[in-house]
Amino acid sequence: MATLKSIPPASGNAVTLSPNRDIFDLQDIVETKARQLHALLAMTYGEENIRVMSDQLQDTYLWACSDMAADIVQALDDLSERRRTQAVEVQHG
Repeated sequence: MATLKSIPPASGNAVTLSPNRDIFDLQDIVETKARQLHALLAMTYGEENIRVMSDQLQDTYLWACSDMAADIVQALDDLSERRRTQAVEVQHG
């Protein structure tokens, strides 16, 4: 039976970005979170999957996946904003 021992806790607001974060930090966040989410979602199909977990563990597992996806979207949004801001600064600089 699968367990949540190796699953990281839901990140919540772990990707609250400060103005000091640069584009490389944001790219690292996206890459890390995407790889973690890919690994978690790989366990959702096949013979050993989340369906063997209790309802509570399934909910928590999918909650962690959802939080990671939200972190990725937030980091991508912030990355796009940083790039737009930098482009404007270069044009007016």
